[in-house]
Amino acid sequence: MRERKIEIGVEGAEAKIIYHELRGFEVKTLLVLLESPRRVLSTMEGFKKVKFVGNHYDPPELWDYLHEHFEEHRNWLPQALGLPPEESAFLFTGADMDNLGVGEESFEELKVCCLATAGVRSNAMRAGVDRAGSQSAGTINLILLTSAALTDGAMARAVITATEAKTSILQDLDIRSSYNPRLQATGTGTDNLIIVPGSGPLLTYTGGHSKIGELIGVAVRKAVAEALAKQEGISGIARRRLDRGYVQVYTGNGKGKTTAALGLALRAAGHGLKTYIGQFMKGQHYGELEAAKLVKPYITIEQYGRPGWVHVHKPPKEEDVRLAQEGLRKAREAMLSGEYDIIVLDEITTAYYFKLISLEDMLELVRSKPEDVELIFTGRYAPQELIEAADLVTEMREVKHYYQKGVKARDGIER
Repeated sequence: MRERKIEIGVEGAEAKIIYHELRGFEVKTLLVLLESPRRVLSTMEGFKKVKFVGNHYDPPELWDYLHEHFEEHRNWLPQALGLPPEESAFLFTGADMDNLGVGEESFEELKVCCLATAGVRSNAMRAGVDRAGSQSAGTINLILLTSAALTDGAMARAVITATEAKTSILQDLDIRSSYNPRLQATGTGTDNLIIVPGSGPLLTYTGGHSKIGELIGVAVRKAVAEALAKQEGISGIARRRLDRGYVQVYTGNGKGKTTAALGLALRAAGHGLKTYIGQFMKGQHYGELEAAKLVKPYITIEQYGRPGWVHVHKPPKEEDVRLAQEGLRKAREAMLSGEYDIIVLDEITTAYYFKLISLEDMLELVRSKPEDVELIFTGRYAPQELIEAADLVTEMREVKHYYQKGVKARDGIER
């Protein structure tokens, strides 16, 4: 086993991540060692007097096995670490422990530390709205340590305060339900936490109107935000939906149509808006495919084409038609999903010119566009009917181009 120390500022507690193995795969356990036994509150086990609390990560390769052997796994963990099970309380997660978030706050003698792991991609839900069903991987686990001693009632109230803080940061980050993306998520449905009081002054109330409640809320928000940034690539930019979305068309024979759409997507990301870009007739590698990974999850790009060319003077190949029609379906699903604010249909008018899709296909997208979604068409040969249906039309006209001097497409400029 190897270990990595985690620096925390609450006295009487030390934290570390332990790297060990299960069935040939590396597993990771966050372990908090307490100076003396404490009565803690775990949402998995209730009240329990322990000297060790922790959060354990198992990689995806073990999930099927653990689904069938979870109780056996719970018993295995403290023994594998050489700890008495009766003096230990653990949480379990599929979020990588190396993506741990740490939030600490203090005021005079009061100190609070939150250790969080967070995954929301496949299991986020809105409590009281989404229906019960099968659980997917993804959870938010919190270990909350305080310097103050807490009554049982104060520990129970701290669960509410921490949950409210967790939900507030999910709302600020506009985390959406995995089951209904038009709804904001309140958690993942499998979230857990452990409240670990200290040995300082005894407190009986931890609600939001108390100083300890304020510290808990801020520490939880910081820790969850950091964990989501590390695990999911979700930054702290607050997302606000468009009040109204319009239809734009970038057409003409000049360079810059796709580039303009990509620039708009980048600007939108700075405001927390999410863009889906569907690229028709493109199967080659372009720089924007890599760039989108750097601003995940604000820009998503999918391609609907082969690496080769579609020949203008020959009937379209069945494969080209199939890919374009599949792209239409995916683009429509993205537009109606509620997950995206901007939909870019790159080179779609060119696909129309090559008879891969119909004029009616494009006009139907305009008619079915939600009120708060911006819809952008790019490509040469935009038909007059689409131009008339749009709110903004820009024509890129070629005046001069270095292609005419034999300059080939350059990485980072044309591709």
